[in-house]
Amino acid sequence: DIYSFTLSLAHEFDAQQQVAGAELLLQDLILLPAEMDAANADDSELKSAAELLYIDLPHMNSKQLRTYRLVVLDFVHRLLTSQQFRSKYRTADLTPEVSQQLSSAVSTVLELITKMSTQYGQLTQKQRLTTQASDRAWKQSIHIAYNVIDDVNSLMDRRSFVQTVAKLLAQTDYKIRRKVLALAQKRIEAFDTRLYEADAKPIDDMLELVGSVVDVVDEKVDESAEGFSQKEFVANKQAALLCVAAAARKFASLRPVLFTKLVKRVSGQESLDSAHPVVVSAALVTLAVLCSELGSRLIPSLPMFLPSILKHMHAVTGNYRSASADDVAVLLSAMGAMETVVENMSAFLVPSLAPLFTCLLNPVLRAVVEEKAEESDDESEDSVLDSLRSQVLAKVD
Repeated sequence: DIYSFTLSLAHEFDAQQQVAGAELLLQDLILLPAEMDAANADDSELKSAAELLYIDLPHMNSKQLRTYRLVVLDFVHRLLTSQQFRSKYRTADLTPEVSQQLSSAVSTVLELITKMSTQYGQLTQKQRLTTQASDRAWKQSIHIAYNVIDDVNSLMDRRSFVQTVAKLLAQTDYKIRRKVLALAQKRIEAFDTRLYEADAKPIDDMLELVGSVVDVVDEKVDESAEGFSQKEFVANKQAALLCVAAAARKFASLRPVLFTKLVKRVSGQESLDSAHPVVVSAALVTLAVLCSELGSRLIPSLPMFLPSILKHMHAVTGNYRSASADDVAVLLSAMGAMETVVENMSAFLVPSLAPLFTCLLNPVLRAVVEEKAEESDDESEDSVLDSLRSQVLAKVD
């Protein structure tokens, strides 16, 4: 069929030309309207877009438009994930200049797909799609676009990826940033430090990536962000903090000085002392990882975060009956962080023993742990709660 023929024809070109072609197709998709109807038939933007496209856009109906969008996305997905393309990309004898150009093209494809999927998500929310087929087509388009992002991510070389993440995180589009943060965390978790014991450059590149992520942690929640809710902004900060936690597991023992400095930023007003429980929980998880990885190196930093951990524990235990699910999540995260602090720095907690004992001996705290254990049928969660009981509460029993 024509589809298979077109894909076979594309494989006759080298990897750089294939990426350039995919980029042009995606640029065309960005110009497409959400739906075709009488209301936009005379739209000036639509007419301008039609002049740049190779399709007869003004005479297409909504069904044809949805089909075209899905076919192009699926074609790009199959092309960039095909074995033929990957073999050419990885094995071609490329000069450094051409290799950089190719990586830049892949970076552009990643950025374009991310923008496009974001636009689709916004349009789905803003426009009332009249048919079930239309709604299904939009969801399928977004799904394919995100699949392409995940696949292209693995093709990018490390340096290009770090530069692309920094560029995308500098944008104000919070949905783009959320996806990029997820890709960054995935890349960090896949990084094998054992392969670079004699070469500091790859690790330095990854730490530069962490620096871009931490900048998101420092941002103030902006309720006036146009087109995006405060909830979406907070979700980005949560993703950034969890990304820092993943980086700490990988690199804190290799670069302890750098990660010790990060404690101050994770413990700041926009993270550990945030007014949003979701952000606080993520900050507590990140602090627990930092304490576990850095151990006694964080003793001088205890005054930065220990009072806040105790404050969050007291806040929920004092008003447990009116606490929300997010507040209880903060309590459990605080208990986990306190457990890690006690395990790694117990000899230096004497100045905080009185408030620590007051909180840990609070009957409400025990009731929370017991209640969560009864509510959960998940063995893994039961295991965590058992650990909290035995290693935190048992220390003062």
